[in-house]
Amino acid sequence: MNTRSEEGASRYSSLSRNIWISISLLLASHVGLLIWSASVHSPNMNEPCHMVAGLAHWKYGRFDLYNVNPPLIRMVATLPILVIGTETDWSQWNTPPPIRSEFLVGPDWVAANREAAIWQVMLARFACIPFSVAGALVCFLWSRDLYGNIPGLLACSLWCFSPAILGNASCITPDAHAAAIGVAASYAFWCWLQRPTWSIAMITGVLLGLTLLSKITWILLLPLWPLMWVFWQMTDSYLCLEMLLSRSFLRNAVQFSLIVGIGVNVLNCGYGYDGTFHLLGEFKFFSSTLSGKADGHGNRFQGTPLALCPIPLPDQFVYGADIQKHDHEKRPTAYLRGQTFNHGAWYFYIYALLVKMPSGVIALMIMTVGLKLLFAFQWYRLRDEFVLLAPSIIIIAAASSDRDYTAHMRYILPSVPFAFIWISQIAGTAFKFQSENGKPLSIGNSYTSRLISDHWCAVRQGVVVLTKCLATICVLSIVGSTLWHAPHWLSYFNEFAGGPANGYRHLANSNCDWGQDLLYFKQWQVDHPELSDVGLAYYGMFHPHDIGVEFIDVPVQIASNDELNLHGGCFDKPTGWYAVSANFVTGHTSWGYRANGSRVYYQRPYFGWFSRLTPVDRAGYSILIYHVTDEDLKRLDEEGVRIISPQCNAFKEQIEWEWKSP
Repeated sequence: MNTRSEEGASRYSSLSRNIWISISLLLASHVGLLIWSASVHSPNMNEPCHMVAGLAHWKYGRFDLYNVNPPLIRMVATLPILVIGTETDWSQWNTPPPIRSEFLVGPDWVAANREAAIWQVMLARFACIPFSVAGALVCFLWSRDLYGNIPGLLACSLWCFSPAILGNASCITPDAHAAAIGVAASYAFWCWLQRPTWSIAMITGVLLGLTLLSKITWILLLPLWPLMWVFWQMTDSYLCLEMLLSRSFLRNAVQFSLIVGIGVNVLNCGYGYDGTFHLLGEFKFFSSTLSGKADGHGNRFQGTPLALCPIPLPDQFVYGADIQKHDHEKRPTAYLRGQTFNHGAWYFYIYALLVKMPSGVIALMIMTVGLKLLFAFQWYRLRDEFVLLAPSIIIIAAASSDRDYTAHMRYILPSVPFAFIWISQIAGTAFKFQSENGKPLSIGNSYTSRLISDHWCAVRQGVVVLTKCLATICVLSIVGSTLWHAPHWLSYFNEFAGGPANGYRHLANSNCDWGQDLLYFKQWQVDHPELSDVGLAYYGMFHPHDIGVEFIDVPVQIASNDELNLHGGCFDKPTGWYAVSANFVTGHTSWGYRANGSRVYYQRPYFGWFSRLTPVDRAGYSILIYHVTDEDLKRLDEEGVRIISPQCNAFKEQIEWEWKSP
């Protein structure tokens, strides 16, 4: 007996050691991929703005810059920048809300540092990598506790090789990092529900506060966790009136209050308790939702009893939620499958997941759902899986219910790790289809019943073998697809969507083109020295001149010849080579730069005419390169497309007439 026990312990120790070796290799690979992506991509549209906001937090203790996101991630990101030093230009700070000053100060910081801004952002990205490593570890631990070691390994793999995680975690924008902290807090909360001790309660409270400091989306946890705790208590098999009055239940209630109290205090501590406990009636809101006015500028709670309620949150946290809602209420342009629109679409995020998640992940999800419904639904896991999946479902539902704006899949990225953990059970013992005593399930004692039972068990075991084979293929396809398109994970689209080369035909903005490929375009110019005059229409917060990229202006599309004649223009033949950001090809309106160094706002889809042409090359996957010929111009003219050449005298007048900064 002792020999058998020793052999069993040895096998368990060997398995555990092999699992942790595998986890270490996964994490090392993950870190290497993140460093690669962080090193080769130019700062995305939002990163310079996060940089200046983080610096302002540290230097001045102010949190009004980029207040639509809490400060934790960018404060961590800018720590190394404080050590090495950086040039700053705060001259455009303090513009009155709801104008977002960070989008004015950010470009000024880039202009002050020029090429140095590239490696400073890179250092800031490196500082955020530990968040993603922590997210991978939590995926392993939670899945291991629920389903076993092998599922834990699968959950960790799904995180480490997720293009969405890799693309966003290699930036200082908070989405992937907030997903990691949020799943860590949720795991701690589940551990506390399982074993409610004071130490776990305090750890959970601290993690809750850090989660609230990472992304404003996580405010959803404050109403969700009480509901989850009540659900957990109500589904306890030993719940009765006496238990509700027992010391243990009251202790749990006090511990839960402690969790929330610590969480809110950590949130306020992150803001230095700046503006905490302002009365609700003292706020000046800008969104119609909170102001009660169609044009904003007010407070719908003034004159009501709620106006006297003190808000136990930092005022900039509250203002950030209001400004974010105000921005959405302006209904910016969104894009989906060749169509632009100015409203929310409930199906947008579902579609985004279907085209941006690796096809292997989608297949694993379908298999897991099918097997759970057909063979392996287990009531005793209901509470655990409710706690696991509720945050994911709530985040997707809340984002999809926005009637004003649905545009960025990263908004629902915090929901992804919960799905990874739930999917991972397909690799474990949950689908062995056995009773709890380990024996095959039986449906009777008669000879016929035993035959049916044996046959059914054989069918189910066959399904298990097939499932494991398919799951292995899916995992290999996920890793292969992710590495094949490395390091262009921000632009990743799965094979069913046509891959990243066709991503702009499905989605735009941060789903495809976030300005991340300017360095790739610079290298493209080096590789093509014979092309001296290349036009560039670049979407981003980084002026191409600041890193030595020379270019000419790209011709713009106008409504008709009448508009051109109105400005006394001409109609040259703008043949040549042009590089255009995918966002502009899809008709996106945003900031851009001209060859003379000025920064302008494209209020119309001036470069949408390129969508009628086929790119001949790419810089990364977000900058499309076209060779416009006389034949192309003739065909466009026949289709009624009118273009102003940058060499045309009317070009300057057109710019002055229409391109005005908002």
